[in-house]
Amino acid sequence: MRVNIKLAILFPCSVLVGALLYVFMHELGHIIVAIGCGAEITEFSILKAHMSYNGGAFSKAMFSLFHAAGVLFPIILTVPIIIAYKRGKKSVLYHCCYMTICLWGISPLLAWLIVPVVSMVSSPPQGDDVAKFIMSSGWHPMIVFACALIILVGMLVLIVKKGIIQELSAMLKSLS
Repeated sequence: MRVNIKLAILFPCSVLVGALLYVFMHELGHIIVAIGCGAEITEFSILKAHMSYNGGAFSKAMFSLFHAAGVLFPIILTVPIIIAYKRGKKSVLYHCCYMTICLWGISPLLAWLIVPVVSMVSSPPQGDDVAKFIMSSGWHPMIVFACALIILVGMLVLIVKKGIIQELSAMLKSLS
């Protein structure tokens, strides 16, 4: 099968599977903190991107961590996977999967950049992890913004240093 046909099939499939895996890891991050605080998990749904719990002894710091864990857990898992990336592989599937993994680490951070800015000028979206983190932690929104920006830049530097974007770009150029 030609490379461009493989890419046209594999990339959307890897993004779909990657999105489901990301939601699983996001909710699992919340679950790990909740269980660590003694809570009982009462509901978990990947398709609804939702988990709920009863009980638990949450300190202010742990409640803040609970809201941040949804974005932090996937990043913690993504970084060593990106570090293990090997340039020069001929597999289209390999590069599609790695690009999807990179999206795991980068795209959720955009909310952690946008919501703090929005919260400076109006009410942040209710029910959003970022807004809940800002409220529970007491951190100034611009500190949250700065931390998210540092993590985002660090992820981008790692992705560029590993050559993931260059490999994907070369693969796309070979299609034209």
